[in-house]
Amino acid sequence: ELTEALETLRRGGHEDDAEYLSVLSKLGTLDHSRGRYAQAEDRYRKALALSERTYGRAHLVTCQLRLSLGNCLVSQGRRPAAEGVLLETLADARKALGDEHRLVAAVLAVLGSTYRWMWRFDKAEAYSREALVLREKLLGKDHPDVALSLEDLGSVLMGRKEREDALRLVQRAEGICRRHFGESHPRLARNLQMQSLLLRQMKDPTRALPPLEEACRILARTFGADSPRAIATRSDLAYLHLDLGRPAEAQQLSEELLALPGTTNQVRPGLLLTLGASRMRQGKHAEAEAPLRESLTGYGKLRANSWLQWNAASVLGACLSGQKKF
Repeated sequence: ELTEALETLRRGGHEDDAEYLSVLSKLGTLDHSRGRYAQAEDRYRKALALSERTYGRAHLVTCQLRLSLGNCLVSQGRRPAAEGVLLETLADARKALGDEHRLVAAVLAVLGSTYRWMWRFDKAEAYSREALVLREKLLGKDHPDVALSLEDLGSVLMGRKEREDALRLVQRAEGICRRHFGESHPRLARNLQMQSLLLRQMKDPTRALPPLEEACRILARTFGADSPRAIATRSDLAYLHLDLGRPAEAQQLSEELLALPGTTNQVRPGLLLTLGASRMRQGKHAEAEAPLRESLTGYGKLRANSWLQWNAASVLGACLSGQKKF
């Protein structure tokens, strides 16, 4: 419908109208949500050019569009390009709206997460803290956007290995999520996954298990047990079974998930690695070799020369050594 509306407006010569701008922006958001990043970027850039002609740079609509463009660049992994766009957006938003506006807080938050992905933790922490303080001031301490900022800052501290402080922030966000979204919402599941990961990094797999199991139940109820999101979370559960010294359970769950059609190419290498490692833990080195080789190949296609690929290579090396294949 949106595409048809855009074409109708174009044929009618309304390409400079506010309605055309609105439809173009909505189409960009739709493309972005569906992972069509190149198409979304093109729509955002066209909408941004029209907004700048219509309203000027320092205007709410223009700043919102530039923020959307920055987010789209982040989604494509083009973080240095996103950094420049977001810094421009922050300056224009402050000029148009003042220092204490919800959009300013949103730009600060995205800048914080962008710098976190760039491993520039000093900047990431500074922007994330500023976003949190501003959101608490504007929205109150019990708002869902505040929960997002708490989780963002927790992710930064996780990257700095300040895990106890990170866990406290994420647990505070959990309370906000439960109060605002209830007990069966994907936002709560995301928070619980973060907590489980933090506890695993803190070498406490026993405490990591309950939040991850709850996240699995939420996503299975919301999207279906065979959905890609539920499978990805259950793959984390399979790996956690290894940390808990339960290789048989890890093997069984990995084999079950690998047989599902909803298992994506992004999740499959990790499941194969867990399957191979679980078989090795049970002394089945010969049976572990094939999934480990497939895992290594899969990671190579996804992220060549990444630490994930090197980790898979290391486990495969241990497997071959166990079979005396030097």
